[in-house]
Amino acid sequence: MFLLDVREPREYDINRIEPSTLIPLGELAKRVGELPTGATAGLGARLLTGSYYGQTVQIWSALLMAALLGCILVLLIGFTERMTQRQMGARP
Repeated sequence: MFLLDVREPREYDINRIEPSTLIPLGELAKRVGELPTGATAGLGARLLTGSYYGQTVQIWSALLMAALLGCILVLLIGFTERMTQRQMGARP
């Protein structure tokens, strides 16, 4: 089993689950080569291979919809902020 912890080192030092591997999120793109390949078990492998109880499409759809909803909420909050600033007399 491979467990990746993407928290900061100080958080990892306070509380960790053994046997986890620490790669801080900010360094993940640079250190992606350290991640194991060829997984046949686990959530990531199941999502990629489609063996998560046969519900891969539903899982990816839920992830996509959550991302889209997050984008819509960010845009809505930005629009509300601009409208509020305009009503208060702020200039762009």
